[in-house]
Amino acid sequence: MKPSIMIFLLGLGSFLSAQDTFTEKCLEAKSMLHHGYDTWNEPELQESLGLFQRILNLNQETWLVHYYIGLGHYRLSTVYMDRKDKEKAEQHLDEAIDHLEICKKLNETFPESYALIASCLGNKIGLAPWKGMILGPKSSAEMIRALQYGPQNPRVWLMKGINSKYSPKLFGGGKEKALEELKQAVVFFEADSVANPLYPSWGYDLAYAWIGIIHTETGDFNSAQKAFEKGLEIYPQNGWIRHQLIPQLEKKQNEK
Repeated sequence: MKPSIMIFLLGLGSFLSAQDTFTEKCLEAKSMLHHGYDTWNEPELQESLGLFQRILNLNQETWLVHYYIGLGHYRLSTVYMDRKDKEKAEQHLDEAIDHLEICKKLNETFPESYALIASCLGNKIGLAPWKGMILGPKSSAEMIRALQYGPQNPRVWLMKGINSKYSPKLFGGGKEKALEELKQAVVFFEADSVANPLYPSWGYDLAYAWIGIIHTETGDFNSAQKAFEKGLEIYPQNGWIRHQLIPQLEKKQNEK
């Protein structure tokens, strides 16, 4: 065999090995991130972030890796918000925004980075409402860009609905508006087809979770129950719905 051919084959083998490692590790980290959030497992979320950080060294699809690191920090921020630890929640929101900004620079037409930044900014307002005058317009601008690049992206509509739930009616938000947007997200989730398993595929069950939350808050307990059941049908391992949202609904039903 000629030396040039041998070098080519060795190079090809190294490339395939690196590609296999990237795909394998990304799928592992993605699964870990998903499971860690569903079980509210902080150590597993941290472990998934550590794995994604190491994957960055492979220098492949770095925009996507930065997106997942941003998503991981966003997930951790919600854990700390639930624990009323505002300082750690804000730290993770800032980390999320930093990585999502990098994702935007590397892939400026990827809509979900803009939508996640909008949600991060919305959560920062929730932690410190006085920041709303500054961060509110920034959050809206990010969501506008998200819809520009992904008008039928279901996760964009999911995050838009969540943002609207916590935005005053005066600024185009409110529960009615949020419910419309979350139902639109469901429509797009039903038609969604993710060809590449490395790309984001989360959120379908969460859309029904948030629909159920709004129905619970407005006293439509029957619709809330149906929404939660649909969310569990889509993803039975969703611990948030099973262990938190349904018990909260049952408590409100018993108090009625």
